[in-house]
Amino acid sequence: LLVILGAACLIFKIKHSIMYRDTSNIKLTHRDASESLCGTLRHKLVIIFAYERTGSTFLGDIFNNDKEVFYFYEPFRPKHSKWPYPRELDTFERYKYVSNIIGHVMRCELDKFPKDLPIMQDGYLAIKSANIRRIAECYSKKENISQCIHLSRKACNAKTIIVSKTVRSTMESIGHLLSKYRKCASKVKVIHLVRDPRGMLNSRKTSAHLNMDQLTAEANTLCKRMHKDVLIFKQIKEIFPDSILQLRYEDLAEHPQETTSNIYRYLQMEYTNEINSFVAGRTLNKGAAENQYGTKRRDSNATAYAWKKTISYNLVKSVDPVCYSLYKELGYLPIQSEKELRDKALVHRQNAPFTSI
Repeated sequence: LLVILGAACLIFKIKHSIMYRDTSNIKLTHRDASESLCGTLRHKLVIIFAYERTGSTFLGDIFNNDKEVFYFYEPFRPKHSKWPYPRELDTFERYKYVSNIIGHVMRCELDKFPKDLPIMQDGYLAIKSANIRRIAECYSKKENISQCIHLSRKACNAKTIIVSKTVRSTMESIGHLLSKYRKCASKVKVIHLVRDPRGMLNSRKTSAHLNMDQLTAEANTLCKRMHKDVLIFKQIKEIFPDSILQLRYEDLAEHPQETTSNIYRYLQMEYTNEINSFVAGRTLNKGAAENQYGTKRRDSNATAYAWKKTISYNLVKSVDPVCYSLYKELGYLPIQSEKELRDKALVHRQNAPFTSI
């Protein structure tokens, strides 16, 4: 009863907040609907809710190498051209769309995705997810689709945990999802992965070839979106304290094995020697080649702060004012001079680990 009342309170807060006026149509699912949905679940679902250039692919790869996990890489990627960066999903219909898709993922209904979201035909997803690779190959042959459906369900149902990583959702959608499955909240876990916006934007500058004016405009949009997500996160956390956490990428990069172990403990998953070795190999390998879009790095800590070497101080001076409200929420600090920016010993955030796991 407390969870139901809390969920209702959460929606009330969102509905009546000026910042969230676009979410005024959000409604709770009926109690019996939540119970009915929960009765169909056989797996635990973990959602990595992130943004582009936050290290989410690395975190996802950890789970992708876990034998107990069926991993979905970016289920909304086929719609990325319609859902631009930073994402701006503002309607209740899109919240429902996202939560319905995730519901299909939770129940291994890989054949029930809408026609405008051809996940199994996306070759890039197959590359990123070992679980989906064989299924995608089956669909690509277009010979026996019913056999492909059987193969997809069998592969998914063989696992005990489903992990889905996405940079194309919103915290409103997460709130809608948790309210929808509130009667079985223990089966749904969310990791809200964040990063210093300056590092994200510097990486974005390199990959998208943006000029200063474009980057400043993007910083404003990105930080508003992240700040909005953080405030909604805090409301969700009050209602579902055991279902959602925030994690700074920098904490994961500086203490990869310890942080990953803590994440596994929070998720009530076994942190095996194999996973520990995988994390060590990806973060402590001094001889590994850098890859802009991949995750095999020389040193995860150095990678997390590589932006300090290349970002212009003029860009920092433009970003800091528009992102200051977000900094206050996440523990990041403004940079006062170019000397401070280039100082390798400074990390520009509060020292206390941000994650509460």
